[in-house]
Amino acid sequence: MDSINERCTNSIKSNEEIEKLCTPEYNNFIDKAIYLLNNGQTFQKLFVCQNINKATEFDFYVPELVALIINKIKTEEPSVIKELIKALSNLIILLNENIVNKIKEQLLKQLQDLCSNYFNSPFCDQICELMLTLSKYMEFDFDSYLLILNEDSVRYEGLKIIEMRYSLMSNNQQALSLKHVKQCIGRKNERMCRIIDQVILKHDKLLMILIRDQDWLKNTISLISDFDKQVRINGCKLFLNSWLKMEEQGYEGHLKFQDTLQDIIQFIDDDPKIIILIVQCLSTIKTESIQQAFMDYIRPQPIQIELVKEYYQYIYLFDSKIRQQYDDFLINQVSNLIDTSKEFSFLKHLSDLYCQLNEQTHQQLLGLLFGNLELNQIFFIPYLLDIINKGNRIKNKQFTIQLQKTFDFLKKSILNYELKGLWYEVEETLNILECLANNLNIKPEFNSLCFSYLSMGSQHIRKKISIYLIDQITENYEKIVPQYLQYLNHTNYTYRILLIDFCIQICRKRSRNFFKQCNLIQVLQLQNDPVYIVRLKFVQLIYEMRLLFWNEEKELVIKLQQIFQQFLIDKKSIVQQMAKDINQKLQQIHFHHPETIIKQEHANNLKENMETFQPKHQIRLKTPTKNNTTARLQTPTNKVSSQTPTLKKQQILFPKPQTKSNCVQLPKVPPKSNITKNQQFQKNSKDY
Repeated sequence: MDSINERCTNSIKSNEEIEKLCTPEYNNFIDKAIYLLNNGQTFQKLFVCQNINKATEFDFYVPELVALIINKIKTEEPSVIKELIKALSNLIILLNENIVNKIKEQLLKQLQDLCSNYFNSPFCDQICELMLTLSKYMEFDFDSYLLILNEDSVRYEGLKIIEMRYSLMSNNQQALSLKHVKQCIGRKNERMCRIIDQVILKHDKLLMILIRDQDWLKNTISLISDFDKQVRINGCKLFLNSWLKMEEQGYEGHLKFQDTLQDIIQFIDDDPKIIILIVQCLSTIKTESIQQAFMDYIRPQPIQIELVKEYYQYIYLFDSKIRQQYDDFLINQVSNLIDTSKEFSFLKHLSDLYCQLNEQTHQQLLGLLFGNLELNQIFFIPYLLDIINKGNRIKNKQFTIQLQKTFDFLKKSILNYELKGLWYEVEETLNILECLANNLNIKPEFNSLCFSYLSMGSQHIRKKISIYLIDQITENYEKIVPQYLQYLNHTNYTYRILLIDFCIQICRKRSRNFFKQCNLIQVLQLQNDPVYIVRLKFVQLIYEMRLLFWNEEKELVIKLQQIFQQFLIDKKSIVQQMAKDINQKLQQIHFHHPETIIKQEHANNLKENMETFQPKHQIRLKTPTKNNTTARLQTPTNKVSSQTPTLKKQQILFPKPQTKSNCVQLPKVPPKSNITKNQQFQKNSKDY
């Protein structure tokens, strides 16, 4: 170890370097910690304190480490003592109940003595934190500490006790505490005045008693004029909180101190808490000159939108002239941010602020956002979505024109992101396009775009689009369903999975009548798919279809049961296991119990009532007969070239067939002669 110490210097700061210096025979942190606390240099002991959370990995030996820390506090230098006390407090918080009980049984007396000996010392703050921690997990005697409220020499320590224990004190002790607080303010001791505000503001009852004293605000004003900056700031917080509490209680004594509000404006010094408090207080008075003083202060300052959203609701209560000045200031500042900012996170906070603004300011801000931002920048502002949504009620022609330009631009941009494989950007663009389509009332155009986006090379994107389309299906089933049925014989297995996922969601969200009318029974052709991942997903579909059809369509139910049996003996063990798990679930369902039948029928009726499906508008859903040549079993994140034509603007893949009859009958499930198609992609697919 001597050789190690010679090589160790204070320049070594990283935890990795320190751990390398620990002797290799110690395999856990507690052994290392004990060794370093006994034999290490200062920086090694501080390393132990900073990483004390690692001791919980071997918490059985923690009581031994705690005992050592208590003893080392008595002999170490001040910088180490301070960190050891903090480490002790942090360690106790992290321990489980059993270990805490062991420490309580073995070391409670030593811990109480430690707190007693170091309470009146430069480490009072750290000891108070330790006392609070101990009181949460074990019985701790505070009675002896309450006696110091009668002593004149330990004012700071008395304030710390009041902060910790005021709400638990007796009436007599609270009276002593009140006297103690008043005396501390009168002494103007810098150390005491730095914590006086947090002591009082932590206990609402104490503040309520203090504001009844007619001289209370005068006492707080004396802190505001102190030479120490921190004391001045704390005095401002105390005065402003007292003002608000007096306003809340209906007192009037504080109104004669309005000039002090104007003085406090000079001491704001960009402190966020004081800014919010001063605006709250100014909203309670009608003195225009003082409100104007705040505007004169805030106008040259760089705006912080995240702060404005916290206090703008109080600006709204200002005099109308001042409020208009602030709105003009806000618009100018946002304009500057748009021109100069390299990132647009401020729009997140502007979105939160947006609902508080008046109509005129709404329109001016929207004009700024869509007038000054380049179209290629708009994509990188996801928070703009919130602003668009919240501005929906504004009927502004220029706003609509700009939104349409944005929509047209993003339609082109999304294809560039797709070619580069930037799927996160594609997803964000889809979100914005959907929002714009809702606001521009062009959902049919967006739906058509979604059909073409289903051929994108990302499985995640295709699934996201599917979820959206399913929500739109009752209005556009004649376009959406054929788009998916064409994947029945697609050479890429991920598209066949997409079709199965689509059918699963239909089972969950739509009625059995809807499922039949859309001719989705054709999906059963995938029961013998050569790719096991498809069969795995198909097992889940069988389960959902069984729940959907319940006891209806007996022939179909029997067919589902027969199909399901083959998966119990599938050549892939993972498919077998999935089938067994599903089978166990099905056996637990009482399909013929009257009560469950009633519940199931009720659920199906609710779905039917929600659907706007009109049979007279039915169309013939044909399965594409175009043979696909070779299978391209690419990964979901690669670009996939679909074998089907992509939709262009306003193009429909499956037009209504020309038939003589008024009511077009749905086709039956294709006959088994279609097996040649299955054979075709069996040759081109692999069962992995």
